[in-house]
Amino acid sequence: MITLYGLSISSSGTYQTIYEKIVSTYSNSNGYFEINFSRKNLYSLIIEAYYENFFVTKKEIDINIFNKNNEVELILEMHPKTWLNICIKNLPPFSQDDQLYFNLNYDYKCDVCCHKMSRKFVGIEIDTNWFCEIYSYNKVIMSWGYENNFYLDTIYALPFDTIAKKIFY
Repeated sequence: MITLYGLSISSSGTYQTIYEKIVSTYSNSNGYFEINFSRKNLYSLIIEAYYENFFVTKKEIDINIFNKNNEVELILEMHPKTWLNICIKNLPPFSQDDQLYFNLNYDYKCDVCCHKMSRKFVGIEIDTNWFCEIYSYNKVIMSWGYENNFYLDTIYALPFDTIAKKIFY
């Protein structure tokens, strides 16, 4: 789905500060789309592209780039998702002082992605599981350690895949 949002100037000359939806449409099987709208009173535009299992892409459009035919060619790069499922469990628990240090290093930062993260787990009752989304075609480096043991794992994120990592200590 392709959605166009705009900021406008009211008839009294007041500049709007919150983007409002102007129009939505769907792209064809090749990703091409056409949107018809009136530029009247608009001073700023944002286009948003959404497709299932891809990250939402937003791009600000300069209203002055429209040519005489009001046609603009835009290229919106969409990134496929990979899901990372991490399960950490203290099994079998030994003492209340059990500790695990966990680090995740993923260099692509986005609002909804998991990226550089460090966590410390302490105690017997550690049993946690979480999912996070990452950009496909990237490396994720996980490291963890407990007692005098240290582990490192590099994962390559394939599109539309779910990577499950279980850490028992």
